[in-house]
Amino acid sequence: MKLLFENWREYVAEEDSELSETIEKLLRMDFNQAISLINALKTSEDDNYLEGRYRVALEREYKDSKKEWRYWIKKLDIWDQRPDTRGTHPLSDAEKDWNSYYDAEEKYQRIKEKFFDMDIYFTKKDKP
Repeated sequence: MKLLFENWREYVAEEDSELSETIEKLLRMDFNQAISLINALKTSEDDNYLEGRYRVALEREYKDSKKEWRYWIKKLDIWDQRPDTRGTHPLSDAEKDWNSYYDAEEKYQRIKEKFFDMDIYFTKKDKP
């Protein structure tokens, strides 16, 4: 997760740290909770700055998580099946790779859900 936050920070690097912290907190929330909070923080109907920053950060996080997940898919494609590591301690490199794959897949699916919620929300909002 730290890597993902570092990647999207390039988009808000010129902003103050308070905005970065706010966006980081919004990214940890469910999309509907985040957008509700953003709407509550608006100073006017035309105040879409935080919404725009959040949208860019979530899009970037989605792309990065997808890239990370695909990396593990390609890396693990060399194995036909998950290695049998029952009773082995510490974890073998192969087992660590599989655990990393499962973590990346879980993260990607979680972010993907938020991303699609965001896409639906903004598609409806942007329609005239």
